[in-house]
Amino acid sequence: MLRASPSFINLAIKNIRVGSLLVLLCIGQAMAIEEPKYDVIQTDGSFEIRKYAPILVAETLVDGDMDEASSKGFRLIADFIFGNNQVTDSNASSKIAMTAPVTIEAQSTEQWRINFVMPSRYTLDTIPKPKNSVVRLKEIPNKTF
Repeated sequence: MLRASPSFINLAIKNIRVGSLLVLLCIGQAMAIEEPKYDVIQTDGSFEIRKYAPILVAETLVDGDMDEASSKGFRLIADFIFGNNQVTDSNASSKIAMTAPVTIEAQSTEQWRINFVMPSRYTLDTIPKPKNSVVRLKEIPNKTF
């Protein structure tokens, strides 16, 4: 199985963050975007080793080259957080705040896993459920990077 290197993922995350910031600045509405909690374990210059707390993600697997797959995956999960979901014990839907990072991980040369980190106020029991079966919710245990 092919995996994107940590430096590649960091570059992709930085590009997404910069793009998100530019969009917010262009429309004149800057808001705080929640990021996963972490502790810095070690620092060496601009390099940090971080231990991240457990997180909840919405993810999907998409086929195609990286550009095509990241765009398609982003749209699928964005559709979920913009309201294509069902609140537990209700017929209602709910918008879910955008957080950072959005990640992409190679599964093969033609398949990619796209993840959106969900706001920390949610658990698997409390987050609205995706109506589109290609979007899945998953808990990721704490990890060190």
